[in-house]
Amino acid sequence: MHSKTYYSISKYKIFLTLIFFQYVSFGLNSLDTQLWILIFGVINFKSLITTGKNKVYFSIILFLPIFVQYIAFLYTFDFDLFSFIRGLTSFLIFVIIFNYQSNNFQLFIKNYKYFIVLNIIFILIGFIQLVTNPNIFNFLLTPRTSISRGVTSLTPEPTAFGIMLVFLILIELLFLNIVNRKFTIFIIILNIITILFIAKSATATLYLILSLFIWALISYKFKFKYFIYFLFILLFLIYINQNLYLIFGDTRIFKILNNS
Repeated sequence: MHSKTYYSISKYKIFLTLIFFQYVSFGLNSLDTQLWILIFGVINFKSLITTGKNKVYFSIILFLPIFVQYIAFLYTFDFDLFSFIRGLTSFLIFVIIFNYQSNNFQLFIKNYKYFIVLNIIFILIGFIQLVTNPNIFNFLLTPRTSISRGVTSLTPEPTAFGIMLVFLILIELLFLNIVNRKFTIFIIILNIITILFIAKSATATLYLILSLFIWALISYKFKFKYFIYFLFILLFLIYINQNLYLIFGDTRIFKILNNS
């Protein structure tokens, strides 16, 4: 029994790692989405459909992209096999993550510290890109960014990096009352700072504001006035982010960071 539990926890850690490294190709190709999670899903197929009801849901979900493609074909009479396979792969990865996570929620609680470690590594890679060279990890994946945009960490572009951090923030908010509250709040703040000053994604910032607003409305323990305070602070940070040159343009530290 102990060995079975250890195996389940180890397998779940692999699952979490693949989520964070889902864009990493190790130079094998230049595509955005890789097949690591899809391969994991094929190997652990039984874990995705543990109940009869899940089998029905899983079958319906798998049928949806084929049905959508058929409708699109009826309207356009055009079929791009590569785009279909690429889109289907991305859709299947989402299905695998959703189903495996739903069936193994208790394992996430046991592996929460490992999840936080991956979150910190994710941020740290972006910080290294910021202070050294945005292309330093190009041997792992093919990023799409420019000198005027933010860095990408282990994603193809700054927007993907920022949106991934938004999802991490929402997950961590769910565990505020289960795990170390102060440390989790610190990680959430670190993620927000990373979105604003490292990923520098306007889209991710917008998603962050909307997501936190919705979370504040549905969270029965959250006082609205605290959300207003937070929103003012967030908007102030965005203002500073957009006016860094005007505020710090003549300082030596800004010139060093800007030249790097």
